[in-house]
Amino acid sequence: KVSECETLGLQLAEEMIADGALDILEKAESIAFKDEMPERL
Repeated sequence: KVSECETLGLQLAEEMIADGALDILEKAESIAFKDEMPERL
């Protein structure tokens, strides 16, 4: 049986990883957007 502390830690880690991935995606999108359409910024 996994302790609640371990489960909470895993959930927190997964959320942090998901947040980081979203940040990276958003940055990549904004960079690609700037490269494709510099005149719009």
